[in-house]
Amino acid sequence: MVEYRQSFKDLCYGFPADLIATWCEVDLKTARHWKAGTREPGRSAWKLFALYLEGQVLPADWEGFSFRNGQMWDPYGKPFTRAQLRLYGIAWQIFREWTRDDVERRATLDDLMGGKAHPLLAAVDRDKRAERAIAIPAAEPQASPSPQRRPETVRRALATQR
Repeated sequence: MVEYRQSFKDLCYGFPADLIATWCEVDLKTARHWKAGTREPGRSAWKLFALYLEGQVLPADWEGFSFRNGQMWDPYGKPFTRAQLRLYGIAWQIFREWTRDDVERRATLDDLMGGKAHPLLAAVDRDKRAERAIAIPAAEPQASPSPQRRPETVRRALATQR
C-alpha cells in the first residue's frame, strides 16, 4: 500500500490532473491544487488514488462484478473462487487443443475469447506450426552406446526422440 509519509504531490507526479480528478471523484480545479501541492487531499482521497494506482479498482468493463469474502461474484450472483478462475484458463487451452484441426470451430472459439487467442495459446500454436513445417529427422542410432549407459537406456532415449 502507498505510504502516507510522502506528499501527494510526489505520489501523483506524472499523472495528469484530469485522471486524478476522475479517480478521486473531485473537480479538476481541486486535482490541480493537489498536484501543485497547494492543498493536500483527505485520507479517503489518498486511499482511493492508491487503490487505482495499485490496480485494485475494477475498470468500467467489469461493471456488475464484485469481490466478497475472497470470491469474485459475477453480475448474475454466482461466485468464482481463485481455483475456478485458474481452471478457466486451462479449460480454454483444452478447448483449443480439441479444435486444433477444425478451422471453423477454432474461429468460433477465438471469437468467444474476444476476437483473438490468448498470447500464450498463440505461442503454443506457433510452436506447433513450426514443428509441422520443419520435418525434424529422427536421430541416428549410435553405433555403440556410451560406457556410462546401458543399451536399453539408449534405446528408450532414442524412442522418445522420434
